[in-house]
Amino acid sequence: MTELSEDYQRNDVYAAMCPCRDMLDLLANKWSALAIGALEEGPQRTGELKRRLEGISTKVLS
Repeated sequence: MTELSEDYQRNDVYAAMCPCRDMLDLLANKWSALAIGALEEGPQRTGELKRRLEGISTKVLS
């Protein structure tokens, strides 16, 4: 079995040390996905997002 190159290991999303893991963790958050969807229409004020994302707390939104 051949050893994987260091570049491949660093960019393998399944590897624990992959830099994209932080982004994937953020996108896996239920509110993040909903907020990104709401922001597809363009920038919105916090109050607009809070009304659109029913049930989100101010703390989570900020």
